[in-house]
Amino acid sequence: MARGSESKQRRKAARAEQRAKAAEAEGDLNEFDAPIEEDTSGDDDPAMPMPPGQKQAADDAAAEAAAAAASARKKQKKKKRTTAQQQQQQRHAVQPVKKEEGIKTLPLVFLFLLTATTVLPAMFYVSDKFGAIIQKNHIMGSIGHRLGIGPSP
Repeated sequence: MARGSESKQRRKAARAEQRAKAAEAEGDLNEFDAPIEEDTSGDDDPAMPMPPGQKQAADDAAAEAAAAAASARKKQKKKKRTTAQQQQQQRHAVQPVKKEEGIKTLPLVFLFLLTATTVLPAMFYVSDKFGAIIQKNHIMGSIGHRLGIGPSP
């Protein structure tokens, strides 16, 4: 019994042929059991089937690219302007407004609401407990006495 990748490939091919002959004899080929037809068009990269929406978008993109190439050829045929005309046009040209790619406001508002509804009740609770501690220990009176502020006995 031979070992190695070559004999393994031969055995695999022989089994595939036997399965194909058995399926043809039974005549119950479905679309998944059918042998794969190879693309002999000469393309190195076979075209992948795409969903309808993406296929239409790809066709639109190809059409836009072709139109852009055609318009580029038309633009090349135009008469070139002198440098003085170009400088004058640059001075009078309005710069397009660039949309800033900053922080989006709606997610920021949601984040603020989320944290505020969690943090505010906790702050109220802590401030209530802290106020009780300050009143019990008479903190403000002792600080005022040390600073010389407020009534002194």
